[in-house]
Amino acid sequence: LDFANVNVVVEGNLRLRKVCKQHFRGHLSSTKGCEEAIRRGDVEVNGVVKVDSATIVSAGDVVQLRIDSGAIAERTDKLEVRVLCEDNHLAVVWKDSGVVADMRGHCTLALALPYCLAASNATDALPSPRIVNRLCRSVSGLVLVAKTHSSLEALQRNALQGHMCATYRVVIQGLPSGCCSPGTRV
Repeated sequence: LDFANVNVVVEGNLRLRKVCKQHFRGHLSSTKGCEEAIRRGDVEVNGVVKVDSATIVSAGDVVQLRIDSGAIAERTDKLEVRVLCEDNHLAVVWKDSGVVADMRGHCTLALALPYCLAASNATDALPSPRIVNRLCRSVSGLVLVAKTHSSLEALQRNALQGHMCATYRVVIQGLPSGCCSPGTRV
């Protein structure tokens, strides 16, 4: 089995879920993914598996996340990712319809990214690439991927300030009954 371990030493008294969100968010695709990793037994405190996310972790405790790299690689091998543009800080990839962007436990774009993008050698590189804009499973399109903390923060800030927008085009076959007459713009 191919496992990767990520260790952190806790600096203050915190709940295990908060430690995971703060330190392992780059390895787990969401806050829910952090909770699920704890429930699955993928998180240890001082070498002991903890499955309760409300567990209090004390200053000096070592928290370890165990990642089954082999299982992730096996699932994501089936996913073909087209990288359209990439540098040391970000990438633009094409997501096909039917592909889940970032739900833990599925063959997802988020899990495939470390295997199809070059690792960043920037000083603020993320542990693994992070999707900035998510697309629903049924939608295909461009996805922005941050590879560094600074690019992630800048892209998220721009999105929150309304400097980024998405344009959706819908292709339908046939005309919905009673909707409108042919040639009418909807």
